[in-house]
Amino acid sequence: MSALDSDFQKIVKKIRASASERQEIIRLLANDVKLKSDIQGYVLKNNGSMDDGVMVFHDSIIAFIKRVFTDQHFILSTSFQQYIFGIAKNIWLTNLKKNNKLPVTQLIEDSNESGYDEDINQGLFAKDKIIILHRILKIMKPKCKDILLYWAGGYSMQEIAIHLGYPSEGAARKKKCECYKSLIEWLEQHPQYIKELKN
Repeated sequence: MSALDSDFQKIVKKIRASASERQEIIRLLANDVKLKSDIQGYVLKNNGSMDDGVMVFHDSIIAFIKRVFTDQHFILSTSFQQYIFGIAKNIWLTNLKKNNKLPVTQLIEDSNESGYDEDINQGLFAKDKIIILHRILKIMKPKCKDILLYWAGGYSMQEIAIHLGYPSEGAARKKKCECYKSLIEWLEQHPQYIKELKN
C-alpha cells in the first residue's frame, strides 16, 4: 500500500480513467490485509460480527472510490488507510445509531486516529473528558452536538462535511466554530464544568 500513499495523483487518474482501472484499484485496496483486519476488529469491538466487518470493509472501499471519482476537487490530507478506516467508522456508527445499539460517545472514546490536526483543544477534548463533554453537549442543539462530537473524535472537516451533509468543508468549519464558541460561552457561565474538565 505504500505505493498508493506515495503517488495519490496516479491513483486518482486511474480511478477516473476507466472501469477496468477502477477495478484494479478496488482489488488493490481489497487486498490490504491490515486495513481489513483493522476495520473488522473495530466492528467486532462495537457489537458487530465478522460478516458485518467484511461488509463494512467493502462498502468503505466503494465509498472511497466513488468519492474520488465524483469529486474533482477531492484532496487527501491523510493516508488511504486512515481515510478509508474513517469511512468505515462512520458507516458502522450510522448503522449502530439506526439500530440504537451503542451510544455515540462509546464509539468516540474508542477512536484513536492520528493524522488529523484541526487545532483541537486537547484539554477539552481529551478522550478521558468525553463523558463530561457529552453531558455538557446535551444542552446544545443536535447539529452542534453532532459536529462537536465528530470533531472531538478526530474527524477532519472534510469528513464531517460529508457525513453530516454540509455543502463544503468550509461550511462545516464555520458551523464548528459557531458551535465551539457557543460551548465556550456556556462553560464560562458554568465554571464548575471547567474545573471538572481540568481535573
